[in-house]
Amino acid sequence: MTGKLYRSRNGLIFGVCRGIAETFDLSLGWIRFGFIVAFAITLFFPTGLIYLILALVLKLEPAETTINRPRDQIFDGPFDSPRKVGLRQFKAKFDSLEDRIRRMENHVTNKAYDWDKRFHTE
Repeated sequence: MTGKLYRSRNGLIFGVCRGIAETFDLSLGWIRFGFIVAFAITLFFPTGLIYLILALVLKLEPAETTINRPRDQIFDGPFDSPRKVGLRQFKAKFDSLEDRIRRMENHVTNKAYDWDKRFHTE
């Protein structure tokens, strides 16, 4: 088990099955097959409803930041050309900035921020 249950960003439909498979280290194919069989047997009511509830309740998995990436994913090895290494460094910096902007947008567009701003203005 890898930790908290999230919906996957790379899922097919809402990312619920992939999130379950990644969290519990199970085969994605078997999880999807199980949901399809259960969905076909129950004709939507419990299985489809549970899936939709999970899609609404589960949070989307956090975006991967370049800070959390191992160094070997950014730099492949000593035989890379300086241009390749420079492009990877640029991409890593861009990804880092994009992640910071995304987190700021999430904070500012959050309803709690809006209420705090309304009540604490002078």
